[in-house]
Amino acid sequence: MIANHVQQKITFLLILFLITGLHQQQVHSAEPPQKPPAGLQMVPQQTTAEKVKIARNFIRTRNYPTAVAILEALYETDPNNAVINNLLRNCYNQLGTYTKAEMMVRRQIERAPSTFIYHVYLAEALARQGFTDSAYTSYKQAMNLIANDNVNEYKIVVNSMLAHSLTKETVALINNIRKRKNDQSLFAYEAGVMLEADGDYVGATNQYLVALSDTSRDASRTASMAENKILSLLMFEETFPTIEKVLKNQTSKALNKRAARVLSNAYLNKKMLKQAFEYALIRDSLEGSKGTSLLQFLRSCIDSRQYDLAVQMAEKILQLYDKSPVYAETYFLYADLLVKLGQYDKAISVYDSVIARFPRNIDRLQATVQIGYIYLDNIKNYDRALTVFDSVLTNKGQGGLFFKAMKGVPHAYLRKGELDSAQAKFLALKNTRLPKDMTEEASYYLAEIDFLKKNIDSSKAGLNKLLVEYPRGFYVNDALELLLLMEDIADDSTLLDVFVKARKFQRMLMIDSTVASLKTVASANHPELSPMALFQLSEMSIEMFDTVGALGYIKTLSDDFNESYYYPYGQKLKAEILLNDVQSSKEGEEIYKTLLEKYPNYPFASDLRKKLRQLVEDTKIG
Repeated sequence: MIANHVQQKITFLLILFLITGLHQQQVHSAEPPQKPPAGLQMVPQQTTAEKVKIARNFIRTRNYPTAVAILEALYETDPNNAVINNLLRNCYNQLGTYTKAEMMVRRQIERAPSTFIYHVYLAEALARQGFTDSAYTSYKQAMNLIANDNVNEYKIVVNSMLAHSLTKETVALINNIRKRKNDQSLFAYEAGVMLEADGDYVGATNQYLVALSDTSRDASRTASMAENKILSLLMFEETFPTIEKVLKNQTSKALNKRAARVLSNAYLNKKMLKQAFEYALIRDSLEGSKGTSLLQFLRSCIDSRQYDLAVQMAEKILQLYDKSPVYAETYFLYADLLVKLGQYDKAISVYDSVIARFPRNIDRLQATVQIGYIYLDNIKNYDRALTVFDSVLTNKGQGGLFFKAMKGVPHAYLRKGELDSAQAKFLALKNTRLPKDMTEEASYYLAEIDFLKKNIDSSKAGLNKLLVEYPRGFYVNDALELLLLMEDIADDSTLLDVFVKARKFQRMLMIDSTVASLKTVASANHPELSPMALFQLSEMSIEMFDTVGALGYIKTLSDDFNESYYYPYGQKLKAEILLNDVQSSKEGEEIYKTLLEKYPNYPFASDLRKKLRQLVEDTKIG
């Protein structure tokens, strides 16, 4: 309350200061100006631009009454200033004081009666007050001022009338302009909106398709809006069959080739994958068989995680356009898809084709680096990964690819369990002039390797230094977690040995051994370490697609350690599991709400709010 009172007082003083400053120019005192007392400086007079800037700031914070007070004072001294006029009129509209907006626009018309846009503004002010006949009269006066049948100015009138529910008059105007111009495609999008509102979905779609066929630069935004309108109609079960039939009838017409794109995207959204693939090919054919639309469809499949369909499209592109510019990106996307699907040998074969066929050295090196990471992360052949990375490091000066290969080397040694070699390579990495994120990563792993070697003091020193040097870095949370772990475990050498083994097994991707070590810690009933182990076990279960196991660990965490730091994280993970099942999604949503209520300051709070908003939106759409 005190803060609000102070803010109101500041606002009042600011307005008073501005108004006083504005009227000082109009007040002429009979007394000569007096010199201010020594040591007291006069506040310089603010310019109009500075006051407009202050008003804009109030508008930005939706404090329209304060903005109006400033702008009205400015308007009285400078009524012809277009910026002041526009800002003040918009404020009146936001506040719903349409009579003031009307009075202001009438003054403008008195000063400039032949200005087209002023009559449109007057019509809008009248329409907002419910004076439909008077509004239409003003629209007609505006149209009388349009020179040379300017379509863009007619478009302003059409959109304004449509926005203010003058539907009947808008239809008549569009028909009249189309007849006079002998062009039935004019205002197709606007006509579609009106037909859709009347429930004529076929007529609306046909109009939207006309808007889609306009390829001029000025019409590109309208075409995108029309495409989104058709996609919206296709998302509803009751309108889908009708609109689908309309689009199918249009795909053979070159002018409406975007209809095939709309159908293909709609089929993809509805998981009708065979049809989506078919109409992607039809679209490509209508566009002259360039392959670019197929590549776009491939990316859409990847974004929607339809990996099998994406592989089919990638293979089709390489079959049809193996010597076209689209083949280069397709090769890399194709290989990455094969990795996602677990087809590692085939992915390496594709990258080998890149190395053998591509003319650019950078493409060949990129393929080589990717092969190295397949051996490192997927096949787990670390010696082979080191050999591949070494072949890249001999080609100096390739920027990011060189650094990426260089980073893979110490990780390969760490995966092998060769801590001394990993430490030496991470140290070399840290001492190289690298991007900041890579030096931070090297610093973290050097400290962690000290922990794995039970050099606890060195590990703590390294982690504390990392927190100072990279206070907002990617590894801050990991560093804090490891520091807390070492504090909690300091007096228990047995648990220290178990946790060190667990961490080492985890880095070596030895899942079974990691799980066994963490279970030992979880069963020790340690107030800090056991909940940490249970949470890590639940995360590992999710990675292995064992949701039942994950929920079991989370239940133990909830039952035995509901006061621990990891309890909210376990509940968040439980909610995410439940949200993946339609039958339990409501329970997951309720857990999100409870977490936000009880743990508003936890790092995941903003993420939960975002997900909850998305859930609400999805419910509305459904």
